[in-house]
Amino acid sequence: MDEAQRVFDNLPIRNVVTWSVMIAGYTELGHGHAALTLFDKMLQEGIKPDGVILACLLKACGSIKSVEHGNMLYEEAIRNGFEKDVFVGNNIFYMYANAGCLKEARKVFDSLSDRDTISWATMIAGYAHNGQGVPALQLFKEMQRQGIVPNEVTYSCVLKACGLMGAFGEGKLIHDQCSKEAEDDIILENTLIDMYINCGNLEAAHKLFDTLPNRDVISWNLMITAYANGGQANIVYELFEKMRKAGMKPTEVTSLGILKACAHAADLDYVKQVHKQLLSHDLGTSMMINNALIDTYAKCGGLELARELFSSLKSFDAATWGVMIGGYVYNGDDYAAMRLFKRMQQEGIILDNITMVSVLKACSNIGALEQGQLLHDYAVERGAFLDITVSNAFIDMYAKCGSMDEAQRVFDNLPIRNVVTWSVMIAGYTELGHGHAALTLFDKMLQEGIKPDGVILACLLKACGSIKSVEHGNMLYEEAIRNGFEKDVFVGNNIFYMYANAGCLKEARKVFDSLSDRDTISWATMIAGYAHNEQGVPALQLFKEMQRQGIVPNEVTYSCVLKACGLMGAFGEGKLIHDQCSKEAEDDIILENTLIDMYINCGNLEAAHKLFDTLPNRDVISWNLMITAYANGGQANIVYELFEKMRKAGMKPTEVTSLGILKACAHAADLDYVKQVHKQLLSHDLGTSMMINNALIDTYAKCGGLELARELFSSLKSFDAATWGVMIGGYVYNGD
Repeated sequence: MDEAQRVFDNLPIRNVVTWSVMIAGYTELGHGHAALTLFDKMLQEGIKPDGVILACLLKACGSIKSVEHGNMLYEEAIRNGFEKDVFVGNNIFYMYANAGCLKEARKVFDSLSDRDTISWATMIAGYAHNGQGVPALQLFKEMQRQGIVPNEVTYSCVLKACGLMGAFGEGKLIHDQCSKEAEDDIILENTLIDMYINCGNLEAAHKLFDTLPNRDVISWNLMITAYANGGQANIVYELFEKMRKAGMKPTEVTSLGILKACAHAADLDYVKQVHKQLLSHDLGTSMMINNALIDTYAKCGGLELARELFSSLKSFDAATWGVMIGGYVYNGDDYAAMRLFKRMQQEGIILDNITMVSVLKACSNIGALEQGQLLHDYAVERGAFLDITVSNAFIDMYAKCGSMDEAQRVFDNLPIRNVVTWSVMIAGYTELGHGHAALTLFDKMLQEGIKPDGVILACLLKACGSIKSVEHGNMLYEEAIRNGFEKDVFVGNNIFYMYANAGCLKEARKVFDSLSDRDTISWATMIAGYAHNEQGVPALQLFKEMQRQGIVPNEVTYSCVLKACGLMGAFGEGKLIHDQCSKEAEDDIILENTLIDMYINCGNLEAAHKLFDTLPNRDVISWNLMITAYANGGQANIVYELFEKMRKAGMKPTEVTSLGILKACAHAADLDYVKQVHKQLLSHDLGTSMMINNALIDTYAKCGGLELARELFSSLKSFDAATWGVMIGGYVYNGD
């Protein structure tokens, strides 16, 4: 156009055709604003537009979605008597349709007395372009009733409409009609493939693809992308190999499809191969592909490769930072995600909404409430709360950081809420143990006409379990049945969790047995239900059945069945299970502590102590278990020794530690050690605990320190019934 403009500018005389070809040139190349600017100059020179110019300008207005300019041109067309001209008319409703003004477009279409094939195609295209499949298909049928023969464009548009609607039957009929035209038209053939894909019939799409004599890169891309979206990686790899053998050079679309398939399959080796091939096809400089590679490496367990690629890039966009941050979050390295986010801020990169959601997930995972609140202010400034995904992420972040008041405030201020919004709020209340609040929110949700999904029902059933409300749980179970979720494993697990937690083990087992598709969590939940209700025998029986069925137990299952062994005093069974889970226990302090607890409950303190001594990283629970066990056995010297080692290891005593030590002192009647412990408790800010003060009064009295017990009692500012009880008991114990 630069050369065309140069010739145009140097002309001594210009006629209407000169202006027409220039305006048409700018329009066809998508430079709508330039076309309109040229039109203004034309009017200034006193040139009157003809129908061709007006049609071109209306098309230009459509491409830039400028209804304001389009309306002025429409008025100009009426003044000059061109409004009934089919060429002008077609571009008037093209302009309206492209700007999304379908009512106005249809009004102009209906007013045209002399409509041609392009008129019908343009109007049908307008509907299809705006996602209006039904009126597009209706208009196509009307066109056929009036005897107008569709062209390739019409067929393409109506097939797109069929795809939008998922109208496979209609699409198949139209395919039969246009099969002859499609034979020599690769664009139409690709549209047919796309229609079948959008109708969810990949088999029909693939069958048509296989019959094509001359496939272009779009044909291959359609199939590769469709199978990638469906997670069928092996077929994607096979298609890509055939495409290469056919001499087709992959495009960005091809590459993105293949990488998506790799991410679905977590196939790191294939990603590396694809990366090499992309470099050989000069696609290694594409920012979009590099972003996809970083994302795919991270999702396939190649976080280090993602980081290396990110560090090697010379040019970044906001999305590049976003996928790297998202990669860290996906792999659980939330602190690295936060560090990269801070670096992104320092470099002045504007945070997009997708990255904001990733950063909020990181804040949720590490409890970074303060950072989340700073992001909140940023999001308000940027208007990010207009994106419901961002709003939901903020609610989730506040909930997971334990700040339900803030979560509720965000929720209450949202103009629009979707089912996910309600879901994250209900989940937040449930996870924080506010079961009643979760159920109250559910009632409001139903009042607003929102239908619950499986996630919401599962959360609410868990909430009912936590508050032991079988009545509400039964109603939710009925709701799950009405909506077809009762066989859903996630919902099912929470149904029998609810019953088990409320002590209704028969009902829980009935639901468990009815599930055809049980996962590891199903078995763990049912075993936990038995263990929680001190039913050791059925818990152990179910664990054995789980193993017979080839289900691999997880750490939770092992913890629950070990608790059951402890309840039963089944040392032999517990030892066998210890041998099974020894590998998992190495990296799981919770499971290691459960093993210690099991040995203690089976009366084998020697085995418990032996395991305790092997632990590389003991936590306060490990120490408390051993101290309490020896205290209950009256072995004060070992308790003192353990407490001293605990202090040297830098562990701060808790209430449980203190109660164990005081119990040992009482057994040994060791007044001097009680005094030492009392001082240490004060230094650890445990002197205000009512439970500890009650234990101190009791221990002083039992160790011959009645006066010290009385002094402590008199110094207390707050009492409960137990405080009075231990002091009275102390007097009685000492014969006073």
